[in-house]
Amino acid sequence: MKKYKSIFKETKDPLFEMANLSPSRTGIERGYIYISTKQRNHGCRIKYFSNLNDQSRLMIVSIPHFKVIEDTASCSNKIKKQVLQFAKINSKKLLDFWNQGNSWTDDEVREFQDNLKLSDTQLENAKNIILSK
Repeated sequence: MKKYKSIFKETKDPLFEMANLSPSRTGIERGYIYISTKQRNHGCRIKYFSNLNDQSRLMIVSIPHFKVIEDTASCSNKIKKQVLQFAKINSKKLLDFWNQGNSWTDDEVREFQDNLKLSDTQLENAKNIILSK
C-alpha cells in the first residue's frame, strides 16, 4: 500500500473539485450542469449533460464569454437559452468556485450551491421538479 504523500507526488495535474448540479438546483430541464475548480488545460466553463451516463453528448459554455464551445448533445434552443442564462446569472459565483473552490470546506461548497441564482422560469422549473419527486 502506498503512502498518502507518494500518491500525490505521482500526479502531474493539480487536484480539482467538481460537482454535477441537478435540475432541481439549476432549474434547467432534463439535464445536469458540471462545474469544476481550475484545471490546467482550459479556462472557466460549465458543461451541460442531458444524461450523466452518456458524457459524450454535452454542451460546453465558456465563462465569462458565454459562448457555446461545443454542442455534441444537439441541444434545443430552449435548453441552450436556459444554460446560457444560468451561466450569466451565476458567472461571479462560478468564477469564484473555479478560482478558489478547491480550498473550500464542505459547508462553503453547500453554501455556494444553496446560493446559486435562478431566473423566474428556472425557479418555476426547479419547484416543479422538486414537487414531482
